Amino acid sequence: MENNTVNKSALLREIQICQFALIETQLYLDSHPCDQEALRYFTAHREHLKELTARWEKVCGKVRENGSELCWAWTDTPWPWQVEG
Repeated sequence: MENNTVNKSALLREIQICQFALIETQLYLDSHPCDQEALRYFTAHREHLKELTARWEKVCGKVRENGSELCWAWTDTPWPWQVEG
């Protein structure tokens, strides 16, 4: 039983690390939306998080998702100080 707890703990830690990496990469991509290497990194970690989440849910139940999507459409519109008015 203790081994199962250690595995759950290690898996949860890996999920947390992956979530942190995704959040930080999203923040970076907010200001560097054309950085293809960062975008590949983000995509790979998002897929890895899906795999980790599926493994967790198989053993422990539903994981709360942050609901974030890959979208930087706001960078295509003018900034407030660029709008004449």
